[in-house]
Amino acid sequence: MIFSRVRNRISAVVSVYNELVCKPKGIKQYSSDVKVTSRVKQVDIPGPDPTPPFKGNDSDFPCVLRNSISGPEPEYEKVISGFKTFTYKQPFQFKYHDGILPEVTIAYETWGTLDESASNAIFIFSGLSSSSHARSHAENLKPGWWEKFIGPGCAIDTDKFFVICANHIGGCYGSSVVTISSCAKSHPSSIAMRYLQRRTIMSDTNWNNGHYYGKAYPKIGMKLAREIATITYRSGPEWDMRFGRNRIDPSSQPSLCPNFMIENYLDYQGEAFCTKFDPNSLLYISKAMDLFDISEDFGSMKAGLSRIKCPVLILGVQTDILFPIWQQRELARELHEAGNKAVTFYELNSIFGHDTFLLDLNGVGAAVKGFLETNLAKKDTDGEHKKDDGSQQ
Repeated sequence: MIFSRVRNRISAVVSVYNELVCKPKGIKQYSSDVKVTSRVKQVDIPGPDPTPPFKGNDSDFPCVLRNSISGPEPEYEKVISGFKTFTYKQPFQFKYHDGILPEVTIAYETWGTLDESASNAIFIFSGLSSSSHARSHAENLKPGWWEKFIGPGCAIDTDKFFVICANHIGGCYGSSVVTISSCAKSHPSSIAMRYLQRRTIMSDTNWNNGHYYGKAYPKIGMKLAREIATITYRSGPEWDMRFGRNRIDPSSQPSLCPNFMIENYLDYQGEAFCTKFDPNSLLYISKAMDLFDISEDFGSMKAGLSRIKCPVLILGVQTDILFPIWQQRELARELHEAGNKAVTFYELNSIFGHDTFLLDLNGVGAAVKGFLETNLAKKDTDGEHKKDDGSQQ
């Protein structure tokens, strides 16, 4: 019954539509059996293309660097000469996999003069990315990675100290095929970031399980690894002040290539560094940093640190995300509780993050200079007291 009524109403609506629309007044209608010999030509009106061509990324790949970088940056060079080498001609045994090197060669550079008692020497351990070339000298005039910190009258005064900087074991600047973190043990966040760096290198087909020497170089993997590392070396506050959300070219259309200044900065850092360092060195040294734990083999951190008897200076940076400031506080506290009464701790409020130790000449330089020269003066005073007592120095 209901369906019959609905059908009748639909039929009525259709009839009205045909009368008003399909049969306008003054126009003769043809029945379906009448042959139409002429019709008005239809006009083709273009409609939307159902399959438009893809648009949205007109960039050329690889992306081209389009902007110079300004701001304080560390000095890193690919060092191939100007260093001396020392060869330890005894087997060097590794902790893992029963590894043994028949002998070990260490690349090093020196500045200043060793005194007669050989008591004014300072040994500088380089960072992961750097080499033995901490400062320029006659054999290598290029600026070193700690150029402004070492020299006559500088934070490490070469008029007073004999300075040695060596390329760490496993480095690619003259030494044989492990360095430690600047904390008692690596934090999970640091391990995670270094893991990603290793994965990017190993995912590059040119890495070839480490057998790329004399073949295609794994540049893409190294570049991406350095870009990830750069995120951990600096700080958000610095980038907010330095780059903000500024565009490279505000008038250009967005693309998958760098549009923001911060993207271009990371791209530049990756490109500038990727061929200066050996990928295999980065893999093994970064893994050694992850494995380092001062408490291992000693039962606790305090027991491990109790073996350190010399005066210690610890510098921490509030914006360091690679080795957070709480780790430096922990290290200072544990050293003191382990019995070392000559622990000096400085907390620096720098915007440069982990790279503060390379860039903050005033904060880092003043702390290092004060610490070293205070201890040098104390040593000289203690020596004079021993002379007065008739005891040997």
